Amino acid sequence: MTTFNKTGLAVALCSLFTTSAAIGEDDFLDMSLEELVSLEVTSVSKKSQSIMESAAAVYAITQEDIRRSGAKTIPDLLRMVPGLQVSKINGNAWSVSSRGFNSVFSNKLLVLIDGRSVYTPLYSGVTWETNDVMLADIDRIEVIRGPGAALWGSNAVNGVINIMTRSAAETQGTYVEVGAGSYEQGFGSVRYGGQLGENANYRVYYKYSDRDHQKTLNSTLAQEYSNIGLDDAPEASDGWNMNQTGFRIDWDRTAEDLFTFQGDLYKGHIRPAVKTFDRTTGTGTFVSSSNRQFGANALGRWTHTLSADSEAITQVYYDRYENSDVRAPRHRDTWDIDFHHRFPLTENQEIIWGLGYRKVDNKVYASEFVDFDPSSRTTELYSAFIQDEITLVPDRWRMTLSSRFENNEFTGDEIQPNARIIFTPDAEQSFWAAISKSVRTPSIVEVDSQVYGFEERGPNTFVAFAGNDDIKSETLFSYELGYRRIFSEALTIDTTIFLNHYKNLAATNQGTCEELGMTDISGIIFQPSPLCQPTFNALAPIYFPVNIDNVMEGDAYGFEIAADWQVQDNWKLKLSYGFLQMDLHSTDNNAVTTAIEPIFETVTAEHNMSLMSRHNFSDNWELDLWLRYQDNVQGVSIPSFVTADIRVAKQVGDFEFAIVGQNLLDSQHPEYLDGFTGIATTEVPRSIYGQVSWQY
Repeated sequence: MTTFNKTGLAVALCSLFTTSAAIGEDDFLDMSLEELVSLEVTSVSKKSQSIMESAAAVYAITQEDIRRSGAKTIPDLLRMVPGLQVSKINGNAWSVSSRGFNSVFSNKLLVLIDGRSVYTPLYSGVTWETNDVMLADIDRIEVIRGPGAALWGSNAVNGVINIMTRSAAETQGTYVEVGAGSYEQGFGSVRYGGQLGENANYRVYYKYSDRDHQKTLNSTLAQEYSNIGLDDAPEASDGWNMNQTGFRIDWDRTAEDLFTFQGDLYKGHIRPAVKTFDRTTGTGTFVSSSNRQFGANALGRWTHTLSADSEAITQVYYDRYENSDVRAPRHRDTWDIDFHHRFPLTENQEIIWGLGYRKVDNKVYASEFVDFDPSSRTTELYSAFIQDEITLVPDRWRMTLSSRFENNEFTGDEIQPNARIIFTPDAEQSFWAAISKSVRTPSIVEVDSQVYGFEERGPNTFVAFAGNDDIKSETLFSYELGYRRIFSEALTIDTTIFLNHYKNLAATNQGTCEELGMTDISGIIFQPSPLCQPTFNALAPIYFPVNIDNVMEGDAYGFEIAADWQVQDNWKLKLSYGFLQMDLHSTDNNAVTTAIEPIFETVTAEHNMSLMSRHNFSDNWELDLWLRYQDNVQGVSIPSFVTADIRVAKQVGDFEFAIVGQNLLDSQHPEYLDGFTGIATTEVPRSIYGQVSWQY
């Protein structure tokens, strides 16, 4: 089916929903547009304020959005956010990025769960499969597109995702959810909330999921990557399962003091097909591995209210992560403490300042595929920030000046300033602008690792990667303009345009044999570029050396639109659209960097669109359609696709019964090709599942 015909079919399905059966007078959708725009968010300025008053490109996914989407994972929920590209690489790996640079190592996006960073310093990314929050307990997901480094720190370059769970007081009683289907083979969760005396509430939960493998990559796309052996990949075997349990306690010790204690424990297995490499024989082989994933975290937070407009918050957390990956078994321990204080300086000024410290112990065990030197590394991060919010004209003009100061293990001191201004001429509209500087600090992989054999360049000749001790931070200078408008009780629009200028981008560069501890043999076999061989081992494979360096810069620009339209009392449409254009270039004319320059520019789709239709019928029936479009991704040879999900649900007393069909417009489709990590790419299948939930 062509993209045009699939689009037409989806639009026809959407328009079909307008001819509903008779509805009752009280069958309205859950949140009005005015309530949606006035929804309180905290990620923009570390205090509660409405989206209309926020001088940033912020989008909030509510609990109702989550329930009616039919999605079962956090990355799939993020597909509704304008400016985000979410691509599934295989059954248990995603690439999630904001405003460009999409990859499995999307390293310019900071992700937090209840204020706890889940950004790994090993490769500067997120292990999405282990952050499997119980979706029914999420209050909202706040997404900032664009820099958030002045408040949240380095690596919040192109965006911040803050997943915020509901308080224990909001999750009292019993909740049970079970379901199964063709891909979602079995899932279930149970949560119970109660009281501990008069001033404390608690909840405990358990969640389980078992997912089938996806579909094998079609032969045409596999052939595109024959040089790394994807055409020889085995049948898809990338299913995964996860068990997770946890608790939360909220204790109002006094009217001024709120204590929160929470923690999670998870264990599961992911089963990706990965390529291993034998450095003795120079052969790469796909193996169907079963990686054990284990983790635990504990968090404590004390919120002390000093007055109606002043508070101090202290937060401490610990996080443990283990992965038995056959190519790089590893574990990580993180300790973090954060403090911030908000108070009025004058009648028209409010100050927020804070301090932070983070320590990470990271250990990676060597294999034939990858070495780390040193294999264990402890990193420390010291930080401080200050924000001054100034009311220039009451209820009209407000300016925010802020900056964060950090000292990290690899690049030393970093300063990340930010200036924002917002103009609200009336209650129905607001204009805002921002200028920001942010940095992305190097990862441990970029500094300490040596990776062998992930690409074949000729008979017995392979690419080998060496880390770089002298790599610098990547820097972004961002310029943004935004406009929000409530046109009527039925229509709201939120638009943003941006220009990002990047300097010192890290990219693959031509390396030397010395970096790999090998002998240069180029002169012996008359090759124009360096070729290396292990010392005193003439039978070993030959390697073409590459490293990582700050050898690229350039610009990215685009715009994003989010619109909500209450078509009828019982029918709402939610539209999100993002456009992105990138122009990058090498700064040293190195042949390796020049060759990958067009890939960097086109590794993210130019156009992404999401359209959600929510229809309430009489007798508590719900009908939801989610239509998505992604433009072709030239850099990794992925064609454009249109797909649709449909959810049909009925409320019967305390029960909800739902049937969800996902990716319905084709039998399978690829969303991203990963050619650098050795993970076999698979295709997303058409699927269906049924679910029953009970709230008492």
